[in-house]
Amino acid sequence: SSSNGTIASVNPSTGVITGNTAGTAIITYTVTGAGGCANATATRTVTVTAAPIAGTLSGTQVVCAGLTTTFTSTQSGGTWSSSNAGIANVNPSNGVVSGVAAGTATITYTVAGTGGCSNATATRTVTVNSTPSISTGTVTNPSACATPNGSIQVSGSATGTVSWTGSASGNSGSVALPYVITGLPAGSYTVNFVNGSSCGSNTLNINLVDPTPPTAPTITAGGPTTFCSGGSVTLTSSQATGNVWSTGATAQSVVVSASSVYSVTYTNGAGCASTSSGTTVTVNALPSTPVISPSGATTFCSGGSVDLTSSSSTGNLWTNSSTAQTISVSTSGTYSVTVTDGNGCSSTSLGTNVTVNALPSAPVITASGPTSFCTGGSVMLTSSQASNNDWSTGETTQSIVTTTSGNYAVQYTDANGCSAISATTVVTVNSIPATPTISANGPTTFCAGQSVGLTSSATAGNAWSNGGTTQTITVSTAGSYFVTMTDGNGCSATSGAISVSVNSLPTVTLGTFSDMCEADSPLALSGGIPAGGTYSGAGVTGTTFDPATAGIGTTQITYTYTDANNCQNSAQSSIAVDDCAGVSEGTLLNYDVFPNPTDGEITIMFASKVQLIEALLFDAQGKQVQRFNTVELNDTYQWDLRDFPNGIYYLEMITEDSVVREKVLLQK
Repeated sequence: SSSNGTIASVNPSTGVITGNTAGTAIITYTVTGAGGCANATATRTVTVTAAPIAGTLSGTQVVCAGLTTTFTSTQSGGTWSSSNAGIANVNPSNGVVSGVAAGTATITYTVAGTGGCSNATATRTVTVNSTPSISTGTVTNPSACATPNGSIQVSGSATGTVSWTGSASGNSGSVALPYVITGLPAGSYTVNFVNGSSCGSNTLNINLVDPTPPTAPTITAGGPTTFCSGGSVTLTSSQATGNVWSTGATAQSVVVSASSVYSVTYTNGAGCASTSSGTTVTVNALPSTPVISPSGATTFCSGGSVDLTSSSSTGNLWTNSSTAQTISVSTSGTYSVTVTDGNGCSSTSLGTNVTVNALPSAPVITASGPTSFCTGGSVMLTSSQASNNDWSTGETTQSIVTTTSGNYAVQYTDANGCSAISATTVVTVNSIPATPTISANGPTTFCAGQSVGLTSSATAGNAWSNGGTTQTITVSTAGSYFVTMTDGNGCSATSGAISVSVNSLPTVTLGTFSDMCEADSPLALSGGIPAGGTYSGAGVTGTTFDPATAGIGTTQITYTYTDANNCQNSAQSSIAVDDCAGVSEGTLLNYDVFPNPTDGEITIMFASKVQLIEALLFDAQGKQVQRFNTVELNDTYQWDLRDFPNGIYYLEMITEDSVVREKVLLQK
């Protein structure tokens, strides 16, 4: 509820407060008690502030530029403002409006609101009129040499009232500038103008005189007055100003490009005019524009050409300086022809574009190998261009494989259809030589240690399967032999194979023989393996060795055996024969020599300790090769033969009462 509904009323159910007039009221909120309980209340004070009022505005709404008018409001306490200070300005505190320039502005009066209330505004429009401005436009003075008489144009852009003095007084009244008065005689005139807003007036004094006619002007041509269509000539008046040409132009000079008789009228400052004599200008028509006809395509490859023909049979001048009706061109460019007629007038054709495309770089042929080879071989020829190839064989791939002799070239064509041909690659296919044959100079089956000669039918260029290069080779090992003959062109032919068989020699051994005295009985020889061979050597008869016949020294006994393949091999053993003087067989020492054969070191073991006086070593020829003296008593003696070459050696050991001889085989 509200304590004062006149100031502020409240909706009892929603609590919405409505301010009615300025003042203060108390708003109470009551909750009714139940069950005998008293009501509960809460209060709050509300202040209502009066809304501002801008009032009603008054004041003159039209003002001249440079003058003022005052606006007022029925309310006070506000401030003034203008919507356009460039048209009308206003003093914010007193409402004095100043006219600045012609136009319309809105003047606003604002009273500020308080207590949260919005501002109140009122507006009024003001129109600013400009001060009148007039000027003299064209003044034509009266003249005895021209009619009509003088005229005056008054220039401006306003509407108002004019008043004249003198002979023009009958033209006074309301007018809109600009306006013209004609038919005036010579004399002095005054015109006064007041605009419609009464913002001011302007006065002009104008004097019309009666001048003397001027001398007629002369025309000077800046070039020939006869020329071709499209040309022009400059005509110049002898008067710098006051010119009016027959074309309507008013400059001192005019440029004319049409046939006519041209004149100029000069008007002096008094408005009197004189006209020049006519100048005749003749413009000759241009001949028909020539048309160029090409004899073929105007885009072609370097080395080609096209004929261009003018539609005019005479008077031609081409851009390449030729004067013929037809020209032949082979270089890129835009070609046109100019035809000149008897009047010296010319017409030029449209340009004809000729495009000469450069030839591409000639392709290069690369061979995958030698271009000279033997029948059955081939070579791949590859163009340096990946596509658009045309080989002399008719193939169009980048690479071709050839197996025949010939001159090969490839032509490459680019996107413009221009072609270039490679250098020629010569391919030579050489014939294979005749196949060689092999002849043997003896049996091709023989025993180890023997050989056979194999001869090629080719006298030169031989390469045997065993590495030989002569016409004839000697072979001693089993195998299949063939020969390849290569001629001067590097072409080869290979013979059939010839087989050579080599039978192994039989393995033959012969045991060792004990040393003998010269006086001993003949020895029956045995120990030859395999059985069936024959013995030979000094003192040998059949299978018997006679030491007396052989004599003192070392005798070589040879055992020879021949197998079923007629291959023969032999083994040797030696017998040492001594005169045995002073030494009886019964006094020889009991000993053992091992190992025998040996690879370098032997051991001599006696049955008991002995004292060697001397130890000698002989080679197979009986030459002493080593000697030792010793007085040691021992039952074992070491002998190192590693420094000697392989072969048969004889060891002789001498004591005080005996001599020991033993054959030793050294096999390292």
